[in-house]
Amino acid sequence: MRIRYLDGLRGIAAFTVMVFHITMNNNWVLEKNPASLNRTLDVLECILFNGKASVALFFVLSGFVLTIPFKEGKVNLKNFYVRRLFRIYPAYFVAIIFAFLLMKESWKTFFDELFFIRTSYYQLIPVAWSLRIELIYSILFPALVFILKKNKKVALPVLLALVCFFDILYLLHFTLGIMLCLWYDDIIALPIRKTGLWLLAVIGFLLYNSYYILSLTSYADYQNNFNLYFTAGLGAAILLVIVFKSIALQNILQRKAPLFLGKISYSLYLVHTLVLHVYNTFSTAVESQLHSALAMRLISYPFTICISVFVGYFMSRYIEAPAIRWGKELTKAG
Repeated sequence: MRIRYLDGLRGIAAFTVMVFHITMNNNWVLEKNPASLNRTLDVLECILFNGKASVALFFVLSGFVLTIPFKEGKVNLKNFYVRRLFRIYPAYFVAIIFAFLLMKESWKTFFDELFFIRTSYYQLIPVAWSLRIELIYSILFPALVFILKKNKKVALPVLLALVCFFDILYLLHFTLGIMLCLWYDDIIALPIRKTGLWLLAVIGFLLYNSYYILSLTSYADYQNNFNLYFTAGLGAAILLVIVFKSIALQNILQRKAPLFLGKISYSLYLVHTLVLHVYNTFSTAVESQLHSALAMRLISYPFTICISVFVGYFMSRYIEAPAIRWGKELTKAG
Protein backbone atom coordinates (compact mmCIF):
# COMPACT_ATOMS: atom_id res chain seq x y z
CA MET A 1 0.00 0.00 0.00
CA ARG A 2 1.49 3.32 -1.09
CA ILE A 3 -0.43 6.50 -0.34
CA ARG A 4 0.69 9.01 -2.97
CA TYR A 5 -0.57 12.12 -1.24
CA LEU A 6 1.75 11.41 1.68
CA ASP A 7 4.65 11.78 -0.78
CA GLY A 8 3.32 15.24 -1.62
CA LEU A 9 2.98 16.08 2.07
CA ARG A 10 6.58 14.99 2.69
CA GLY A 11 7.68 17.20 -0.20
CA ILE A 12 5.93 20.25 1.23
CA ALA A 13 7.47 19.50 4.65
CA ALA A 14 10.97 19.35 3.13
CA PHE A 15 10.36 22.60 1.25
CA THR A 16 9.14 24.19 4.50
CA VAL A 17 12.31 23.15 6.36
CA MET A 18 14.41 24.70 3.60
CA VAL A 19 12.53 28.03 3.67
CA PHE A 20 12.69 28.03 7.47
CA HIS A 21 16.46 27.61 7.41
CA ILE A 22 16.81 30.41 4.87
CA THR A 23 14.80 32.64 7.22
CA MET A 24 16.93 31.67 10.22
CA ASN A 25 20.09 32.15 8.18
CA ASN A 26 18.99 35.64 7.14
CA ASN A 27 18.51 36.54 10.79
CA TRP A 28 21.96 35.18 11.64
CA VAL A 29 23.59 37.16 8.81
CA LEU A 30 21.78 40.34 9.84
CA GLU A 31 22.17 40.03 13.62
CA LYS A 32 25.05 42.51 13.43
CA ASN A 33 22.30 45.07 12.81
CA PRO A 34 19.43 44.04 15.13
CA ALA A 35 17.44 47.14 14.23
CA SER A 36 16.96 45.69 10.76
CA LEU A 37 15.05 42.71 12.19
CA ASN A 38 11.35 42.75 12.80
CA ARG A 39 10.82 40.01 15.39
CA THR A 40 7.08 39.79 14.88
CA LEU A 41 7.55 39.48 11.12
CA ASP A 42 10.20 36.80 11.65
CA VAL A 43 7.92 34.79 13.94
CA LEU A 44 4.98 35.03 11.53
CA GLU A 45 7.29 33.93 8.74
CA CYS A 46 8.31 30.93 10.84
CA ILE A 47 4.67 30.02 11.50
CA LEU A 48 4.04 29.95 7.74
CA PHE A 49 7.22 27.91 7.20
CA ASN A 50 7.61 26.08 10.49
CA GLY A 51 10.74 24.00 10.03
CA LYS A 52 10.84 22.65 13.59
CA ALA A 53 7.28 21.31 13.37
CA SER A 54 7.98 19.97 9.86
CA VAL A 55 10.70 17.74 11.31
CA ALA A 56 8.15 16.50 13.86
CA LEU A 57 5.86 15.78 10.88
CA PHE A 58 8.69 13.83 9.22
CA PHE A 59 8.96 11.59 12.28
CA VAL A 60 5.19 10.97 12.42
CA LEU A 61 5.17 10.22 8.68
CA SER A 62 8.10 7.82 9.13
CA GLY A 63 6.21 6.01 11.86
CA PHE A 64 3.18 5.71 9.56
CA VAL A 65 4.99 4.63 6.39
CA LEU A 66 7.34 2.16 8.08
CA THR A 67 4.37 0.45 9.75
CA ILE A 68 2.62 -0.34 6.44
CA PRO A 69 4.55 -3.57 5.62
CA PHE A 70 4.23 -4.74 9.25
CA LYS A 71 0.48 -4.16 9.06
CA GLU A 72 0.13 -6.01 5.76
CA GLY A 73 1.96 -9.16 6.84
CA LYS A 74 5.17 -10.66 8.18
CA VAL A 75 8.35 -8.67 7.62
CA ASN A 76 11.83 -10.10 7.21
CA LEU A 77 13.78 -8.05 9.76
CA LYS A 78 17.12 -8.46 7.96
CA ASN A 79 15.56 -7.11 4.76
CA PHE A 80 13.92 -4.27 6.69
CA TYR A 81 17.24 -3.12 8.18
CA VAL A 82 19.16 -3.48 4.91
CA ARG A 83 16.60 -1.40 3.02
CA ARG A 84 16.56 1.29 5.71
CA LEU A 85 20.36 1.48 5.59
CA PHE A 86 20.37 1.85 1.80
CA ARG A 87 17.54 4.37 2.03
CA ILE A 88 19.33 6.68 4.46
CA TYR A 89 23.08 6.24 4.22
CA PRO A 90 24.34 6.48 0.58
CA ALA A 91 22.88 9.94 -0.14
CA TYR A 92 23.99 11.07 3.31
CA PHE A 93 27.52 9.80 2.66
CA VAL A 94 27.74 11.73 -0.62
CA ALA A 95 26.43 14.87 1.10
CA ILE A 96 29.13 14.52 3.80
CA ILE A 97 31.86 14.29 1.18
CA PHE A 98 30.62 17.43 -0.60
CA ALA A 99 30.31 19.27 2.72
CA PHE A 100 33.81 18.19 3.78
CA LEU A 101 35.35 19.44 0.54
CA LEU A 102 33.33 22.65 0.64
CA MET A 103 33.93 23.60 4.27
CA LYS A 104 37.49 22.21 4.62
CA GLU A 105 36.80 20.86 8.10
CA SER A 106 39.02 18.45 10.03
CA TRP A 107 39.06 14.69 9.48
CA LYS A 108 37.73 14.30 13.02
CA THR A 109 34.64 16.31 12.06
CA PHE A 110 34.28 14.17 8.93
CA PHE A 111 34.32 10.89 10.86
CA ASP A 112 32.12 12.30 13.62
CA GLU A 113 29.53 13.18 11.01
CA LEU A 114 29.97 9.86 9.23
CA PHE A 115 29.03 7.96 12.40
CA PHE A 116 26.43 10.48 13.62
CA ILE A 117 28.56 11.67 16.57
CA ARG A 118 27.02 15.07 17.25
CA THR A 119 29.19 17.47 19.25
CA SER A 120 27.47 20.53 17.80
CA TYR A 121 24.45 21.35 15.65
CA TYR A 122 26.67 23.31 13.26
CA GLN A 123 28.69 20.45 11.81
CA LEU A 124 29.04 19.44 8.17
CA ILE A 125 25.37 18.54 7.77
CA PRO A 126 23.36 20.44 10.43
CA VAL A 127 20.16 18.47 9.75
CA ALA A 128 21.95 15.16 10.39
CA TRP A 129 20.71 15.19 14.02
CA SER A 130 17.29 14.12 12.71
CA LEU A 131 18.81 11.30 10.63
CA ARG A 132 20.42 9.98 13.80
CA ILE A 133 16.94 9.89 15.37
CA GLU A 134 15.59 8.11 12.28
CA LEU A 135 18.30 5.45 12.51
CA ILE A 136 17.81 4.89 16.24
CA TYR A 137 14.07 4.43 15.85
CA SER A 138 14.56 2.31 12.72
CA ILE A 139 16.46 -0.14 14.93
CA LEU A 140 13.76 -0.05 17.61
CA PHE A 141 10.87 0.10 15.16
CA PRO A 142 9.93 -3.61 14.78
CA ALA A 143 9.72 -3.94 18.58
CA LEU A 144 7.58 -0.79 18.84
CA VAL A 145 5.16 -2.05 16.19
CA PHE A 146 4.98 -5.48 17.83
CA ILE A 147 4.15 -3.95 21.23
CA LEU A 148 1.49 -1.64 19.81
CA LYS A 149 -0.10 -4.31 17.62
CA LYS A 150 -0.22 -6.80 20.48
CA ASN A 151 -2.46 -4.73 22.73
CA LYS A 152 -3.31 -1.23 21.51
CA LYS A 153 -5.44 -0.31 24.52
CA VAL A 154 -2.65 -1.01 27.01
CA ALA A 155 0.47 -0.25 24.97
CA LEU A 156 -0.49 3.24 23.79
CA PRO A 157 -1.14 4.71 27.28
CA VAL A 158 2.08 3.09 28.57
CA LEU A 159 4.18 4.58 25.76
CA LEU A 160 2.55 7.99 26.17
CA ALA A 161 3.27 7.82 29.93
CA LEU A 162 6.93 7.11 29.15
CA VAL A 163 6.98 10.15 26.88
CA CYS A 164 5.36 12.45 29.45
CA PHE A 165 7.22 11.36 32.59
CA PHE A 166 10.67 10.49 31.24
CA ASP A 167 10.96 12.88 28.27
CA ILE A 168 11.88 10.10 25.83
CA LEU A 169 12.28 12.48 22.95
CA TYR A 170 10.51 11.70 19.65
CA LEU A 171 9.07 8.38 20.89
CA LEU A 172 5.73 10.18 20.79
CA HIS A 173 6.10 11.07 17.11
CA PHE A 174 6.91 7.56 15.92
CA THR A 175 4.26 6.06 18.21
CA LEU A 176 1.61 8.40 16.80
CA GLY A 177 2.65 7.46 13.27
CA ILE A 178 2.40 3.75 14.08
CA MET A 179 -1.05 4.15 15.64
CA LEU A 180 -2.34 6.25 12.74
CA CYS A 181 -1.32 3.46 10.38
CA LEU A 182 -2.80 0.68 12.51
CA TRP A 183 -6.05 2.66 12.86
CA TYR A 184 -6.02 4.04 9.30
CA ASP A 185 -9.07 2.08 8.11
CA ASP A 186 -11.02 3.07 11.22
CA ILE A 187 -10.09 6.74 10.74
CA ILE A 188 -11.22 6.65 7.10
CA ALA A 189 -14.53 5.05 8.12
CA LEU A 190 -15.09 7.49 10.99
CA PRO A 191 -17.90 9.96 10.17
CA ILE A 192 -16.69 13.52 10.89
CA ARG A 193 -18.74 16.56 9.83
CA LYS A 194 -17.14 19.59 8.21
CA THR A 195 -17.48 21.60 11.40
CA GLY A 196 -15.66 18.84 13.27
CA LEU A 197 -12.87 18.82 10.70
CA TRP A 198 -12.52 22.61 10.94
CA LEU A 199 -12.34 22.38 14.72
CA LEU A 200 -9.68 19.66 14.46
CA ALA A 201 -7.79 21.78 11.94
CA VAL A 202 -7.71 24.76 14.32
CA ILE A 203 -6.53 22.59 17.23
CA GLY A 204 -3.93 20.91 15.03
CA PHE A 205 -2.68 24.27 13.70
CA LEU A 206 -2.31 25.72 17.21
CA LEU A 207 -0.46 22.66 18.51
CA TYR A 208 1.69 22.38 15.37
CA ASN A 209 2.77 26.03 15.61
CA SER A 210 2.79 26.37 19.41
CA TYR A 211 6.58 26.76 19.38
CA TYR A 212 6.30 30.09 17.59
CA ILE A 213 2.83 31.23 18.62
CA LEU A 214 4.05 31.33 22.23
CA SER A 215 7.14 33.21 21.14
CA LEU A 216 4.99 36.19 20.19
CA THR A 217 4.48 36.76 23.90
CA SER A 218 7.80 35.51 25.32
CA TYR A 219 10.38 35.51 22.57
CA ALA A 220 13.34 35.26 24.94
CA ASP A 221 12.06 32.18 26.76
CA TYR A 222 10.39 29.95 24.21
CA GLN A 223 13.56 28.76 22.49
CA ASN A 224 14.59 26.73 25.54
CA ASN A 225 11.21 25.04 25.93
CA PHE A 226 12.07 21.83 24.13
CA ASN A 227 8.88 20.11 25.29
CA LEU A 228 7.00 22.13 22.68
CA TYR A 229 8.37 19.62 20.15
CA PHE A 230 5.88 17.19 21.70
CA THR A 231 2.95 19.50 21.02
CA ALA A 232 4.17 19.89 17.45
CA GLY A 233 4.06 16.10 17.14
CA LEU A 234 0.47 16.01 18.39
CA GLY A 235 -0.41 18.79 15.95
CA ALA A 236 1.24 16.88 13.09
CA ALA A 237 -0.79 13.76 13.90
CA ILE A 238 -4.04 15.76 13.97
CA LEU A 239 -3.21 17.45 10.66
CA LEU A 240 -2.54 14.01 9.16
CA VAL A 241 -6.02 12.93 10.22
CA ILE A 242 -7.40 16.04 8.47
CA VAL A 243 -5.56 15.01 5.30
CA PHE A 244 -6.91 11.45 5.59
CA LYS A 245 -10.46 12.84 5.73
CA SER A 246 -10.16 15.56 3.06
CA ILE A 247 -10.34 14.60 -0.62
CA ALA A 248 -9.63 18.23 -1.57
CA LEU A 249 -6.32 18.24 0.36
CA GLN A 250 -5.39 14.86 -1.06
CA ASN A 251 -5.94 16.16 -4.60
CA ILE A 252 -3.75 19.20 -3.90
CA LEU A 253 -0.97 17.01 -2.47
CA GLN A 254 -1.07 14.77 -5.56
CA ARG A 255 -0.38 17.60 -7.99
CA LYS A 256 2.90 17.64 -9.89
CA ALA A 257 4.78 20.16 -7.74
CA PRO A 258 4.18 18.49 -4.33
CA LEU A 259 4.87 15.03 -5.77
CA PHE A 260 8.09 16.26 -7.39
CA LEU A 261 9.20 17.78 -4.09
CA GLY A 262 8.23 14.53 -2.38
CA LYS A 263 10.38 12.55 -4.81
CA ILE A 264 13.47 14.66 -4.05
CA SER A 265 12.56 15.49 -0.43
CA TYR A 266 15.36 13.54 1.26
CA SER A 267 18.09 14.85 -1.04
CA LEU A 268 16.66 18.36 -0.81
CA TYR A 269 16.71 18.07 2.97
CA LEU A 270 20.39 17.07 2.88
CA VAL A 271 21.77 19.63 0.42
CA HIS A 272 19.97 22.88 1.19
CA THR A 273 22.20 23.75 4.17
CA LEU A 274 25.25 23.28 1.92
CA VAL A 275 23.77 25.73 -0.57
CA LEU A 276 23.17 28.15 2.31
CA HIS A 277 26.84 27.82 3.23
CA VAL A 278 27.77 28.83 -0.33
CA TYR A 279 25.40 31.79 -0.11
CA ASN A 280 26.95 32.89 3.19
CA THR A 281 30.42 33.05 1.63
CA PHE A 282 29.37 36.05 -0.43
CA SER A 283 26.48 37.42 1.66
CA THR A 284 28.72 39.84 3.59
CA ALA A 285 29.80 41.50 0.37
CA VAL A 286 26.19 41.66 -0.81
CA GLU A 287 25.06 43.15 2.51
CA SER A 288 27.73 45.88 2.35
CA GLN A 289 26.42 46.90 -1.04
CA LEU A 290 22.67 46.71 -0.36
CA HIS A 291 22.30 47.75 3.32
CA SER A 292 18.80 46.25 3.21
CA ALA A 293 17.29 43.28 5.04
CA LEU A 294 14.54 43.07 2.43
CA ALA A 295 17.05 42.94 -0.43
CA MET A 296 18.97 40.18 1.38
CA ARG A 297 15.78 38.17 1.66
CA LEU A 298 14.88 38.73 -1.99
CA ILE A 299 18.28 37.37 -3.02
CA SER A 300 18.66 34.53 -0.52
CA TYR A 301 15.33 32.81 -1.15
CA PRO A 302 15.46 32.33 -4.95
CA PHE A 303 19.20 31.57 -4.85
CA THR A 304 18.94 28.85 -2.20
CA ILE A 305 15.64 27.38 -3.37
CA CYS A 306 16.54 27.11 -7.06
CA ILE A 307 20.02 25.66 -6.54
CA SER A 308 18.89 23.32 -3.74
CA VAL A 309 16.06 21.91 -5.88
CA PHE A 310 18.43 21.53 -8.85
CA VAL A 311 21.13 19.74 -6.82
CA GLY A 312 18.51 17.77 -4.86
CA TYR A 313 16.99 16.48 -8.09
CA PHE A 314 20.31 15.18 -9.41
CA MET A 315 21.26 13.62 -6.08
CA SER A 316 17.85 11.97 -5.86
CA ARG A 317 18.07 10.61 -9.38
CA TYR A 318 21.69 9.48 -9.50
CA ILE A 319 22.49 8.62 -5.87
CA GLU A 320 19.36 8.11 -3.80
CA ALA A 321 17.17 6.20 -6.29
CA PRO A 322 19.92 3.73 -7.36
CA ALA A 323 20.81 3.10 -3.71
CA ILE A 324 17.18 2.28 -2.88
CA ARG A 325 17.07 -0.04 -5.89
CA TRP A 326 20.31 -1.76 -4.81
CA GLY A 327 18.88 -2.29 -1.34
CA LYS A 328 15.77 -3.95 -2.79
CA GLU A 329 17.80 -6.13 -5.17
CA LEU A 330 20.14 -7.17 -2.38
CA THR A 331 17.28 -8.28 -0.14
CA LYS A 332 15.61 -10.14 -3.01
CA ALA A 333 18.85 -11.93 -3.79
CA GLY A 334 19.22 -12.87 -0.12
